[in-house]
Amino acid sequence: MTHHNLTRLVQSHLAIELFDYSQVIKWALEQLENNVELENILILASLPENSERQEIRPYLSAALLELNLKEYSKEEAIKQYTIYHCIEILNEDNIRNHIHKLFELYLELEHLEDLMPFYLLQYSWDQLENEGLNYYWEGVSLGNIKSICAEQAKIWLNKNTNINGI
Repeated sequence: MTHHNLTRLVQSHLAIELFDYSQVIKWALEQLENNVELENILILASLPENSERQEIRPYLSAALLELNLKEYSKEEAIKQYTIYHCIEILNEDNIRNHIHKLFELYLELEHLEDLMPFYLLQYSWDQLENEGLNYYWEGVSLGNIKSICAEQAKIWLNKNTNINGI
């Protein structure tokens, strides 16, 4: 099994309080598409996306164990979770959603300085949409905010990983 971006995300599930467990169902379906048909993956793939975290967690933990994949510690989970969202920003996949997830992580971690650009970009985007201006990020507009988000994702990856901006 290849270790790809969504796998990185689900391995972070225990350590991220605001983890979106609907991503686990998506991951399980991807595993089935790749002919990984373990019992716990089949169970996860059969659950509705709006299942409660308590229902999903034990099956996900068991599936990761079956695949010899670890569940990340808090520090590693924060890093891997951020890598996941930065890569998705660079892939231009629903940039606004991924900025929002990093904004939430910034708040959950009580203002981890490393994530401040994403916090400021979230507020900038909101203010631009609601008021037509922003006081959070100099030079940002609705016309360039996606590219600035991608630039910040690339900066974060270059600073914190050996993944060079993908």
